[in-house]
This record gives sequence, C-alpha cells and structure tokens, in this order.
Amino acid sequence: MTDSPRSKFSVRVHDPKAFTRAFKLAASCASHGSKWGSKLPVQHVLLRVAGFKALLLATDLCQYLTIDLGYAGGGLTLDGEGALILPADWKVPREPFTLNFEPTDTGPKVTLKFGAVEQDVPQEHDPQDWPLFPLGNAGCKFDLPAQRLAHELSTLAPMCAAEKGRYALNGIYFEFDGVKPEDAGPFFRYQPPFKAHLVATDGKHLGMTTLPVTFEKAPRYQALLEHTHALNVSKIMLALENDENVEVAFSPEVEETYPNGDMQAVRPAENVMFFGTRSWSYTARMIEGQFPDWHSVVPKTDATVLLDREAFIEALQAVKHACSEESTAIKLTFNADHLLIEAKSRENGYAKTQILLDEVPPQMQLGLDPEYLIEAALALTGDTIVFQFRSCEYGVSIHDGAPEVRYQLVMPIDFGDRPTEPKEPESGVKEEVWNGKTGKWDKVSDEAKALAKAEYDAALEKHKQDLEARKVELARWRLNNRRNAVLVDGEDSDEEQKPGEFTPRPADSPQIGQKLGHVPTLDELHAKALTADPVVKPKRAKAKATVATTPATPSPKNEPQPWQPESEEHLDSGAELGYGLDKNQVSFGW
Repeated sequence: MTDSPRSKFSVRVHDPKAFTRAFKLAASCASHGSKWGSKLPVQHVLLRVAGFKALLLATDLCQYLTIDLGYAGGGLTLDGEGALILPADWKVPREPFTLNFEPTDTGPKVTLKFGAVEQDVPQEHDPQDWPLFPLGNAGCKFDLPAQRLAHELSTLAPMCAAEKGRYALNGIYFEFDGVKPEDAGPFFRYQPPFKAHLVATDGKHLGMTTLPVTFEKAPRYQALLEHTHALNVSKIMLALENDENVEVAFSPEVEETYPNGDMQAVRPAENVMFFGTRSWSYTARMIEGQFPDWHSVVPKTDATVLLDREAFIEALQAVKHACSEESTAIKLTFNADHLLIEAKSRENGYAKTQILLDEVPPQMQLGLDPEYLIEAALALTGDTIVFQFRSCEYGVSIHDGAPEVRYQLVMPIDFGDRPTEPKEPESGVKEEVWNGKTGKWDKVSDEAKALAKAEYDAALEKHKQDLEARKVELARWRLNNRRNAVLVDGEDSDEEQKPGEFTPRPADSPQIGQKLGHVPTLDELHAKALTADPVVKPKRAKAKATVATTPATPSPKNEPQPWQPESEEHLDSGAELGYGLDKNQVSFGW
C-alpha cells in the first residue's frame, strides 16, 4: 500500500491504556541510535489507517513489528485513511485523545487533542519513505502457546554470547531433526515425527530445550535468532497474549546447485524468521553464521547426585555474594552426607552453605560459576535436579530427569591448586670464593666447608621429607579432583581413572551409593519431567541449607588470608580457597 499524505483523516483513541501498551512495544523496536542518521524514519513509529482498522509499525531494519490496534468500534473511531509518524519517545496522553491529519501548503499537519489541550505533532518524514517490511511467505511453520514460547526464549537468551566477534553464538539456534531416511544424502530432508531443539551457549555454559512442534517439513538451513530479538519477541508475546497460539515461520528454501546439477547448498530465500498471530506480527533477520556442533561437547559422566532444586538455588544465591570479579567461582565439595558450597574473595570475605544429600556421592571437588548454575537450575522444572559429573576437568551436566527435553551444561573452572614439587637444594660447598675488595679468589677454610656441608645435608633431608609430604598431598589432590587418579609406585601416571571407578570412602564412613533417605529413581524423574510445566516459576523459601559467612580480614600486604574448615569431613587441605578460581574457565574452544 502507498501512504498518501494528501487525504485528511483522524483517529480517536477511547482506550489510551491499551494504546500506550502497544505503542511502547512498537517504540522498543524502533531505532534509538544515530546509525541511520536522519535519512530514514526508523526512529519513529508509523500509525497507518486503512480498511477501517489502524496499525502501528516500527523497525530498526533488523526487526520489524506490526501491531493491529483493532477495527473501528473496538476502542477506536476512524475517519478516513492515511498514515502519520509519531516519535518513538512520544508521551501518550492518559485520557482519550484524537490525532487529526490535515494536508497544508507547507506540508502535512498532525494535531493532538485531549481535554482542553491541543498541540502539534511534528512530521519530520514523509510516510511514503517508510521502509518496506519483509513479506511473511513461510516455507515451513509451527505454532505454540505464547506463554510457553516466551518462557523458553527469555530463559535461553541470557545464555548467548555477547561478544560481537562470536556472532554465531550471539543467538538461539533452532535445530530441527526427525527420522533420517535410509538413502539420505548430504542435503537430505528429515521425515516426521519432528523435534525442534532450541540451543544457546556462550562457549562456557550451554542450555537446550525441546519444543513439541508439529509441521509438515523442517527447514534444512540453520536458523539463528539474535538474543536481543528473542527477548523482544518474548516481551511482545507476553504483553499481547491472547487465546491464540503464536505462529513461528521460516522463509522458503532455495537450493543452490553446481553446473553438473549436484546440490551445493540450501539457503533461505530471505534471511528472516516470522512470529505472530492475527493481531500482531514480528519479523527478525537471522544471524548469518555456522552454529557449532553442540552435540560433540556433551560430556560423558559417571557420577550422579540428586539435589533439592529450591535448596540448591537458595544456597547459590547466598554464597555467590562472597565472590568478586577476580574470584568468580565457588567450590563444591561432595561429602558423605552433604554438599558443601564455599566461596571466598579478598573483597567480600568467606561464605559457605551445606545441602543435605539422600545418597552418598563419590568424593569430588568442583569449581563452577554460581551465576551459570543458577541459570541452569531456573531453566529446569520439578523439585529435584540431576547433577552429573566425571571430574573437575569435564563439564557438569544438569537436568531434571529428561535431558532430551531440558538440558544444561556448565564448564568447570580450574582450581590451579596442584601440589608443586619441592625444588632440590644446591650444594653450598666451595673451594674458593671471589673477594671483591682484593679482586682475587680466596680459599675457603675447612670450618666454612664443614658448615656449608652440614647445611646442605640438612637441606637434603628436608627435601626428602617434602617429597614424601608431596606424595601424600598429591594423592589427596587426585582423590578430591579425580585427575589422573591412578598412581604407579607413588609417581605420576598418564592413566586416568576409568568411568565408574571411584576411590572408596574410609571404612568407618558411609560408602558410595548408600541410601540416607528417600531417593527417587531416574525413571521416576524422567516420567515426571516429561509431564512438567516448564513455565511454572520456582519457589524460593524452603531450605535444607545453612549459610555461614566470615568477613574479609584486611592484610597489610594485600595477601590472601588462610582459613580453617569447621567440618571434619571437609576434603580441602586448608590451603587458600577462591583466589585460584578466577575467570580462566574451561570453554568448548569455540
């Protein structure tokens, strides 16, 4: 449609509250920077009246939003047809108002009237210069309840990378799969039943959720929705929610072939995704890039611990305040009957909390980012978290019993606390020493030689004792971290502990796998997770955890202060906690 500024028309708004909600949503999609200067009207919102209904349109040329304000009689009174432009920062009146458009010899004139107030709304651009919106011709599509889709997008969007240089990780990946044909080639098309996986990662933690979609065919190209667009469309879905499902659509496919006819690639006809209902539509340009193979980074785990979800979230929220920018991680120590969570930083002091366990876990210490763990726990459902790991060198898998539906992966942070080998002393016995005053070599007396040899012998004896002590510390370090857990004659070995093999706990303590309370089976958790509502928000009150904090002690030399564990079951050696757990976090290498 061509907007003509020559016809006179007016719009009477009887429900300013509903109009304000729609206008703010449209204004949030308009351009708010100077990227496009004053050449394009994208820093404004277009109000178009046509066919006895009014539309709000806004764009920043990467996202396009159209909101149907309704037909005449549904909160609006329309007289004539046309279009006018409203600034994105325009203040909508709180009482019913009228916008009158009238062409004049000096240009179009828009007058706002409400109550006894009458004022002009400047028209800085011609509505005919408004950019064209992409056509919503979908090659494939599916629909979901607005609340469910908004929840998944708003949960995964914060897990995306924010660095512009890693643009392929800046968005949510829509991965579709189904039944693979037997004679599948390189560009095969899946057959129903289909699955849609939404995946987000920043290279250090990853979230995945599976949507129950139904459509005739799935796109064969990668669909990447930029994380800010995901947040915007989730906000729109919740604000304009109605009884209709939201339709998600993808552009038709274009097959590119070589001169000999072989298929070279499959790409979208237009690099956009569509969302909408009969009352609104949202179009977003997809990220151009190749999302990495996230399946290859899913770690193999052989230790499973069940945690109370609410208690775990509460414990993390409490302990994370002891972290700082330099010490960004917490330490998780799996004791016989409880999980000990600790954090320490020079700025914020020391904090710890304990979560009771219903089954004796393997002995292990892990360093993890508390914010990533909280995001993972909030993305899950149910009362129980399935926490799976192998060692401090592997990522931690977190789910609610159905990892094929909801799955979280958090990469570890290195402790950097491996016991160092003591340096061998050097002999101080010398025949001659240089005399700087006389400028010549002087012979060393027998008494000085004997004294130097005695000191060297004492240093050698001390070195032997240190080596024996290091073997004990190294064995304990390997036990706590499960790194190269096999020792050969007390020396290092490149052989790692095999999956399922755990160092047994002391004979006088409960053994690994012993039940301390009621423990649901993984099959029970799986069946419950399949029927759980993912939109239900977690509760925060119940606690199995107790938190103890100690303020930081100032050091005249700004050196970290040692701490002593209060629990006899604490597996740490009493060395420094926290300062080695910095931002050097293990990543996927993407």
